[in-house]
Amino acid sequence: MRKKLFLFLGFFLLVFLPGIAQNITVSGRVTGSGGAQPGVTVLQQGTTNGTSTDGEGRYRIEVPGTATLVFSAVGSASQQVPVNGRTSIDVRLADAATDLNEVVVTGSRATEGRSNILTTSPVDVISAREIKAFAQTDVSQIMTYVAPSFQSSRQSISDGTDHVDPASLRGLGPDQVLVLVNGKRRHSSALVNINGTVGRGSVGTDLNVIPNASIKRIEVLRDGAAAQYGSDAIAGVINIQLKDDTTGIQATSTVGETYEGDGRLYQADANVGIGLAGRGFVDLSGQFSNRGYTNRSGVDTAPLIYLGGNSGNYPGGTAADTEEERRALKAQDDLLVAQNGYDRRNLRVGQSESRNIGGFLNAGYKLLPAIGLEAYITAGATHRTGKAAGFYRLPNQVTQIDLNLYPNGFLPFINTRIDDQSIIAGLRARAAGFDVDLSNTFGRNAIRFDISNTLNASLVGYSPTDFYAGTIAFRQNTTNLNFSRHFTDVAALSTLNVAFGGEYRHDNYQIGAGDPGSYISGGRRVNVTPTSTGTPAAAGAQVFPGYQPSDELDRSRSNVAGYLDLESDVTEKLLIGAAGRAERYSDFGSNISGKLSARYSILEELAVRGTVGNGFRAPSLQQRYFTNTSTQFVNGEPRQILTVNNDDPIVRNEFTSAQPGFGIEKLKQEKSTTLGSVSRPGCRARPR
Repeated sequence: MRKKLFLFLGFFLLVFLPGIAQNITVSGRVTGSGGAQPGVTVLQQGTTNGTSTDGEGRYRIEVPGTATLVFSAVGSASQQVPVNGRTSIDVRLADAATDLNEVVVTGSRATEGRSNILTTSPVDVISAREIKAFAQTDVSQIMTYVAPSFQSSRQSISDGTDHVDPASLRGLGPDQVLVLVNGKRRHSSALVNINGTVGRGSVGTDLNVIPNASIKRIEVLRDGAAAQYGSDAIAGVINIQLKDDTTGIQATSTVGETYEGDGRLYQADANVGIGLAGRGFVDLSGQFSNRGYTNRSGVDTAPLIYLGGNSGNYPGGTAADTEEERRALKAQDDLLVAQNGYDRRNLRVGQSESRNIGGFLNAGYKLLPAIGLEAYITAGATHRTGKAAGFYRLPNQVTQIDLNLYPNGFLPFINTRIDDQSIIAGLRARAAGFDVDLSNTFGRNAIRFDISNTLNASLVGYSPTDFYAGTIAFRQNTTNLNFSRHFTDVAALSTLNVAFGGEYRHDNYQIGAGDPGSYISGGRRVNVTPTSTGTPAAAGAQVFPGYQPSDELDRSRSNVAGYLDLESDVTEKLLIGAAGRAERYSDFGSNISGKLSARYSILEELAVRGTVGNGFRAPSLQQRYFTNTSTQFVNGEPRQILTVNNDDPIVRNEFTSAQPGFGIEKLKQEKSTTLGSVSRPGCRARPR
């Protein structure tokens, strides 16, 4: 009996199991009406096993031969394709009219939203479904895959920017896109991107503090909108709408690593939605993420590691002039490398380590339903720690090292602690036929820098190896009062939407100094060459000298603005919008901007739309007042680089022999003029 049972099991495994469980590699290309389709989500149905297409629309995935693949993308109808043992599957996605007709609220202050093909400006809509479908865990990375006009990339060996991803819209700077949460302005980061990073000199908004689980959808307005929303909206607007309609509990988790075996990720998201007897809602979301570093560095090709005194190059001005002497010096250095077990792969080039925990609350309650009086609140808090490496200090870099502490050199680390808090509180009601919205938005972002596995080379014999290098912080408080009303049959107009309001904003920026050891000079001098008289060793913590007392500051400014926004269906075919905004800054004076937009339906399936306007962006407090000293490598040589603001005498003064300067004027607001148009034949959509 037992022998028959084993024979049956063997026959089952041999005949049936391969067709059920064996994985095969399926590859192919996804195209659409516009050609290759990058960023298409390819999922094994009923699982989280998935991938996305590359820039040429190609994909590759391992699945069982009996699996079904689901192909989906924003603006396209999803397709389900059985594999049936095939290893090559090409798919052509059709446009999805239902996706193209999603109602949006960004780019218009009309009391009723319009579908995104009926607006006067193009708006991308990213739903929670798309957010979940992509194998990405940060908001900025998800948007990079979903929205073609949006780009965010992680930086490496770039100080604080290793921990705050700079992002751009339509190829413009990170500070030229305005971020809204539930239609309210979101505060920017305290960090100024410096060194050779993307968006150098700019200040962006940290999108990754918002948990994925809290997002209902993201609307991306790909058009200048400073006249509607104010400063920073030159490239467009990103409006993150938080969940307000969920019930029950939803939770997801992600575990993974790169093909190289590093960058291991553990992430968990949860969302709880509670209804309040038909009069309101409470939506709570949280996220925990623990991300390991990646390393894509190569082998250090410096000729010398231990000998010489010129960052790994052959010393000049010595007896080592001939090729034979250089070969002898190289052989001697290679022997030291072998004896000490030195690893020439001494850099970390890739994403930083990061640990993030945060949560968001979104709630609303109808206090007096008869008059539409509703109270709402949105609040969030995030705590993130990160660790990123700088450039390796070789043992022959005598002005940057103390061989008693680090005989084989050292790899310094920048450790950050980023704390971000925000709260939006407001009231909505109807009064005299107008929808009235009064709100106050507060946000704060602070970044603390601690440097480890390093030293202050000028403090020979008594330098610490860890330093507190200082803190930067930015906070913003914005108060808004908005009115809007929809009129019908006004004179010869079919409809007329009128919106107007005012805003008061207060900004504050602070820099706090680090420990004295992180920036002082101890006066140590070293001999770089046998004939030198002594060169001063580098002062401050290697890789990131601390902020000095002279860098400390506490600066504020205020801004008052008023706007008027009109939108009218002049006829069933013609939609026209006009907006104007006047602002006055306490430090930059006044500015007026305007925008005119229109959409015309030529035929039922053919329409054209376009906008013309001007915009502005006032330099942030961070850009105006930031100052620090950093270590940067120029042609392979470490240099202490001073970054000063435009108010510093070094920048402002004219150059003379007695008083050097650059004669640069104070910062001014940026101004822009935009003109754009778009047409979409074949879209069957009528004005509402």
